[in-house]
Amino acid sequence: MVFVNGSSTTLNNDFATLESYSLRSGARLSLLVAPPAPIEVFIQNEKGDVTTYDIKPDETVSHFKSRVEATEGVAVSQQKLIHESREMKEGKLSDYNVRANSTIFQTLRLRGG
Repeated sequence: MVFVNGSSTTLNNDFATLESYSLRSGARLSLLVAPPAPIEVFIQNEKGDVTTYDIKPDETVSHFKSRVEATEGVAVSQQKLIHESREMKEGKLSDYNVRANSTIFQTLRLRGG
């Protein structure tokens, strides 16, 4: 957020009040909304091999599994991704508390037969 009233000041302290920046009635504010920066996570497969991925926390599990398929060659239907003891089935990566430097474990689903 930037305070514009003859000068510009970046308002980058999420815990500060607008009053602490001496804003008065009638002051003009401009809000800049930026997408979250990518973060680095790791996939460890059953062999112990680790691959690094840049992800966005709001990326869907299904999209991420498609990326893993393209890199690892494991079909989405055969992937079982686990983070913090929870299988990642649907939703967003952030729903599973995936954050920078998280390790996601990849196991393979057994084919019935």
